[in-house]
Order: sequence, then C-alpha cells, then structure tokens
Amino acid sequence: MATDTDFTANESGSAAFHTSGTYNRGVDVEGTDIGVRGFCGNDGTGVIGASLKLPGEEVSGVLGAKGTGVFGQGLHKGVYGQITSVTTPKPGESDEPDDAGVVGKGYGNNVGVAGLCFLTSLFDTNATGQLGGAAGVLGASNAVSDPDPKHDPDKPELLGAGVVGLSIETLPVGGGSTVLPHPADRVSGSGTGVWGASGSGTGVYGRSQTGRGGVFKSQPEVGEAKGIAQVRLVPWQANKTLLPPAKGEQGDLYVGVIQGTNLMAMYLCISKGTDDDNPAFWQQFQLGDLIRGVPDSER
Repeated sequence: MATDTDFTANESGSAAFHTSGTYNRGVDVEGTDIGVRGFCGNDGTGVIGASLKLPGEEVSGVLGAKGTGVFGQGLHKGVYGQITSVTTPKPGESDEPDDAGVVGKGYGNNVGVAGLCFLTSLFDTNATGQLGGAAGVLGASNAVSDPDPKHDPDKPELLGAGVVGLSIETLPVGGGSTVLPHPADRVSGSGTGVWGASGSGTGVYGRSQTGRGGVFKSQPEVGEAKGIAQVRLVPWQANKTLLPPAKGEQGDLYVGVIQGTNLMAMYLCISKGTDDDNPAFWQQFQLGDLIRGVPDSER
C-alpha cells in the first residue's frame, strides 16, 4: 500500500524497495527518532552500506548525522567494517586517504575510537555498568615491529603490530579526508604513544613465547645529536628509609629516594613476599662512581 505519506511492502521477493538510475541519493529519509532502521530475522545483517569509491573521491556507504551518526546492535557484531582493497601500498604511497576497515575521528578534542567491555547483558535490568574481563579493543596482526636491517625497509608491514599507538601533532589532508599515518613514517609528536593504567593490576603487560617481552629504544634520526635514556623508573618517594617493601615478586626492580634529597638506591627482588609477615628478599645494586652527563654536542 502506498499513499502520499506512507509506503508499505508486504509481498515476498529479493527486495522490498529498489532504486536505479542516476540519483544523487538512492534513499534519503528523515525521522524524528530514527532515520533508517534495518532488521533481519535470519541472523543476517540489518543494514549494509557499500561505497564503490574511486581514488580521490569522497563517498560514504552509510552516512549519519546529528546525535549518533551510525548505531549498530546485533547478537554477534554491533558494527562490522571491511575494506576490499587487494593492493597494499608502501608507506606514504597510498592512493586512498582512508584505507582501513573502520576509521573513527573525534573532532573538538574528542575520542576517535572507544571500546568498552561490560560484564552484564544489555538487557539486564539490574546492570550497574560494571566492566568485564574481555578486551575493550582487540587488535591482531603478524607484522614486524623491529626495524632491524635484516628486514626489508620497503615492506609495508614494517613497524606494524596488533595495536599501534603514535604521538603525532598534525596529519596531512588529502581529497577532503584525513590521510591515515603509517608507523614507518617519522613520528614527530611530543605526547605519549601508548598509555596503560590500572588501580592494582598491571599497567602495561608484554609477553612473547621465544622473543623479548619488551624492547625500549631511544635513538634520534641520523645527524641529530640528541641523547636520552631508554627506560626510566620513577623512584618511590620515601620518608624514612631507602629499603624496599615487604611485598615483591621475583624479578621486581625497586628504586627509592629520600624525599627532597639525591639519596637513592636500587634493588632486585630475589624471593617473593606477600605481606609484612612473609616479606620478600632483595639484593641491592652496587653502583659505580658518580659521573656527569655529557652535552649532545659531544656525543
């Protein structure tokens, strides 16, 4: 049934509504609560948006504005993004400014992409907002992160990882869209690339089966004489003693300093301790003579 204000399709077929021709917009609808709602009862996809984008064009498969631009909810995946490109350009040579399955941009100093894992179901009426134990954001890759000379520097996978964090001041703009940065390009920002925090757990955890759990490097570009330490352990600000705490795990490093002084000491935990009644045992590092750091011009 169709009227001036309503359209209803109640027959069976491959498509209830179809357009063809040279329309600028195949479907343009507006609603006070929901502009478009798609529902599939056969475990399929509610809405599919596809953009046959040519190089230099700015086209969206699904475009939403105001409030929530695009909202996805499903039993398996809320929102699914997929890129169909079959070529992998080298760093800085991409013809497409946004080659990624999902791109999130936060203008006005807002978060670009946020991932949250909740413990309870969406339909739990007693939900308290408690977060669960699964990953908020999961990234997977088999790329190489170590720019070792034995690796081909022209490989686009170079300096990739499951999750990559870059500190960058500005991004170039091309074709009306933001060009995505590449980890192999020079990173010139002064912020933090990856930041981890926890109340009583581990802030950042690295693990490998046969490689190193963590690698830390500080090396300027060729021709730049700037020296900085690879790792910093922020000293525990002690009031009375430089001795380490009763609680510790084998392999822990502890650095203490008497507040307001330069009196410092560093210890390695040899035996685990859980509390004051079952303390850990530590051994102090025996350091050499005090030396003065040299200027960058002499390095």
